[in-house]
Amino acid sequence: MTTPTVADLTTTWARRNAATGKLSQAGIRLLADGKPVTAAMLAGAAGISIAEAEAYIESGERTGLEVETGAIVGAALTLRPTQHQFTVRGNDLYTWCGFDALFLPIILGERAKVTSTCPVTRAEVNLTVEPDGTASDVTPGTAVVAIVGSDVTSSCETIGPGSQVCTQMPFFASREAGEKWLADHPGVAIVDLDQAREIARASTRQCC
Repeated sequence: MTTPTVADLTTTWARRNAATGKLSQAGIRLLADGKPVTAAMLAGAAGISIAEAEAYIESGERTGLEVETGAIVGAALTLRPTQHQFTVRGNDLYTWCGFDALFLPIILGERAKVTSTCPVTRAEVNLTVEPDGTASDVTPGTAVVAIVGSDVTSSCETIGPGSQVCTQMPFFASREAGEKWLADHPGVAIVDLDQAREIARASTRQCC
């Protein structure tokens, strides 16, 4: 696997997220309220029948959607703790990976505060992400994020916090730390937060 360029990543994520559809976006917006999303809630938000919503949830669970007693509890944004805390609407939630924390505020159209941990230095990474994907109040100021390219996404059949995609997209305290980690993670690139914002915008362009 080769290290993807920013242009490669932009194309990969624009194509990948364009395929998620209105049901995924509706589920994410409902999860931001901090409660499990039932089939009835999803049906009402997406304008579909409850049977269609139930079929979506059942199908999604087989490929990594987090579901408890028939309700969605995780779809990029999750009620289950991960290393990426994501505070929105006054709710302390979580994301499956670092990159999720950068594009979810665009989908939601809301500011979010993010707290994560660098897997190399174990330093805490804090930032605020605006509704347009811009990161501010970044601590440390050298923080970067890893984003997987098409070589990884095309070979991964499941989603979720334990998937090959999500486990390879953490925040790092610095590019140096990210580059050290990258040696064992082919098909992934380390990008600064301004570059990540543009990739996040491209990934959400058709849904928001």
